[in-house]
Amino acid sequence: MGPPMPTLQSCVGDVERFERLHWGRLPVIYQESGLDIAQLLTVGDVDTIVNSALRWPAVRVVRSGTTTPPNDYCTPTRIGSSTIDLVADPHKVLDQYRRGSTIVLQSLHRTWLPMSAFACALESEISHTVQANAYLTPPDAVALAPHADGHDVLVVQLHGEKNWSVDGLDPLRLRPGHVLYLPRGTTHSACTAGTASLHLTVGIHPTTVMTIARRALASVAESGRAQSLPLGYAALGRAQLTEIVARALAESSEGIAAFEPDSLVESLRQVRPRRDQSGAFARAVLRTTVTPASVVRLAAPSATTQQLEADGRVLLNSPHNTLHLPATARASIERLIDSGSTKVSDLPGLDSASQLVLARRLLDEGVALLVTQ
Repeated sequence: MGPPMPTLQSCVGDVERFERLHWGRLPVIYQESGLDIAQLLTVGDVDTIVNSALRWPAVRVVRSGTTTPPNDYCTPTRIGSSTIDLVADPHKVLDQYRRGSTIVLQSLHRTWLPMSAFACALESEISHTVQANAYLTPPDAVALAPHADGHDVLVVQLHGEKNWSVDGLDPLRLRPGHVLYLPRGTTHSACTAGTASLHLTVGIHPTTVMTIARRALASVAESGRAQSLPLGYAALGRAQLTEIVARALAESSEGIAAFEPDSLVESLRQVRPRRDQSGAFARAVLRTTVTPASVVRLAAPSATTQQLEADGRVLLNSPHNTLHLPATARASIERLIDSGSTKVSDLPGLDSASQLVLARRLLDEGVALLVTQ
């Protein structure tokens, strides 16, 4: 079993303090994070990724605030009987780096399995959408001009050092293992000095209170309570238009106040994080080899819960999936949650055929992993 995926606590330490003082409010640097940065991405991994026929815009090149045209580092590549364009040429990408450009690996949560697992674990914990980009910057270089992102960011320094200028903080230097939190809208810039730098930006796209307000307003409009403005309203005087707008706002407020939030609350509770697909093909291949002697374990035992549904079935909640299982599976699921790993033949409350069916179902859905044969 590999090391556990990093959590928000690994990044920021005291999560309650982070949420109370900084989340959505103020930037902060954490110099003693609990992250195992080698588990996320190394310089050697960048070699592997760039040499994997990656296409633009999954790889970008930027220098001093200017984006390099993809044709300067990409080339058409033949795969089978087809030719595809904008495939990163490793030699050209390396040449761009040597000339002072930063190599940007975008959406690594979609292309690099360790980053996918990290994003899935973090999304499961914080409920907000997560993305991950990496920046490899040569010494004495600037990638982007000062800017502000429209989402929150966790910057994780992976290799070398990088100097940052952040609104609200003194000038700072990130070293390997340091984590910098930037609320959305925080203006920042960064540059290297005498060493190359590899850092990760974990973008957090939050569901905001405005999301709820928009859904409530949409519900009011769909209910037919939203009235049209009068014909020729643009020709009305300012006082008349002001009265109409004020009345419309008051009616909207009344509609929102009367809005029944239960359905909205349920939709928020049922938001599922991105599923971690690492190991999916191995599970698909190995499922047919499962025998009563095989050992299975839950993929995320500490984050997996079960509850009884009204019809007697078991609702199994996992960061990877939500399953509706027959009531006869309850004792077996409890055994897996309590013990961590269990031989298939030891799953209680089921005959031998049902034990195999349950084990294979959990493997298929990514809720369980096969430990031994």
